Amino acid sequence: MQWSKKKLQKHYGRKPNKFHWNQLQTVGYKKKQKGKTWIYDETFDKIQERNNAKVKNLQSYKELKHTVQRMLRKDKQKQLNDMCEELQKANAKGDMRKLFQQVRSLTSTLKPKLHCVELAEGEIISETDKIAERWREYCKDLYEDKDSQLNVTDGHYVRAPPPLKAEIARAIQQTASRKSPGPDEVPVELLKKGGE
Repeated sequence: MQWSKKKLQKHYGRKPNKFHWNQLQTVGYKKKQKGKTWIYDETFDKIQERNNAKVKNLQSYKELKHTVQRMLRKDKQKQLNDMCEELQKANAKGDMRKLFQQVRSLTSTLKPKLHCVELAEGEIISETDKIAERWREYCKDLYEDKDSQLNVTDGHYVRAPPPLKAEIARAIQQTASRKSPGPDEVPVELLKKGGE
């Protein structure tokens, strides 16, 4: 896939630098595929027909409602059967990553996100800018040095020697691949393939 400066800027959300170009040439980029929808086109057509009948004819609406529910149950069951087949294929191939991803998607429950925080006074807020401000306050209080008035006279700190190149290389090679990069946006694969 050819990357232009516009595509890179859209992907990273800002102007790309030389590092991003090198990263794409060394590691590459795989676009995440969207999940398949489990409702088939025929069912969507019936849903549209049912919605139109709701205003015009109440009797046909009731019949279409039962038909749509039946079709939705069939579609959902077919999706589950397809997922189970994929599980069996992944298990037969020994692809544990795909197997566990499928199991997680089958067994996970919906966890609604709550966007509210309690202020220090006890009031609950839900506006995002106020929530961000409250987190700033909380972190500032958390890391504030309350014992700064005390003078430590007998404490003395010894600086550790810098790590050896061999230690750094071993740590990089032992790091797991396919993990999200840190704030420096350097993926582990780039460090592993980068050499010295």
